[in-house]
Amino acid sequence: MVDSDATRKTFVVPDITPLDLYDCTRAKICASVGWLLAKSYGNAEHVPVELREPFYCDQYEQEHLKPPVTRLLFSSELLPHLRSAAGGPGGVRGSKRQRHPAAAPRQQGRGPQ
Repeated sequence: MVDSDATRKTFVVPDITPLDLYDCTRAKICASVGWLLAKSYGNAEHVPVELREPFYCDQYEQEHLKPPVTRLLFSSELLPHLRSAAGGPGGVRGSKRQRHPAAAPRQQGRGPQ
């Protein structure tokens, strides 16, 4: 059996950055901001184009967060979207939110003696 060009599958290989050029802090910020935006807008495809790449370079070749991203992170606009994406007003999926046993209130008169 001979592979033809029509049946051959090709995959896009991402660029691999050498470790000495990789900026771990930038990658963490991009991943965190990207996750927040994707969750608040439903998925990554619904994030506005101007917010998809959160950084810009200034005239000194330093990277900064774009002003619209900064304003969005400082505003309370994302919080309701993130809460609803997490499952409701309490942010927990399910009918009741359960408290951790250590967070339960102490009964009076039952403390250490």
